[in-house]
Amino acid sequence: MKSANQSLGQPANPKCVLLFVDESGRRKWCSIQICGNRHKVQNILKKINRSMYNGIKNRFGD
Repeated sequence: MKSANQSLGQPANPKCVLLFVDESGRRKWCSIQICGNRHKVQNILKKINRSMYNGIKNRFGD
């Protein structure tokens, strides 16, 4: 039986087809190993690429 503070959630990853029971009201992922890890890796790669681009731009100009 579902308590009043639980809700059915859909992951922040729009490509994920899984659902999860959110007991905390803050959960964003069905599983950190599946959706969450992929999202974190994408964010890290974006930051690395951005910093590499800025470093090259600063070194060689526009």
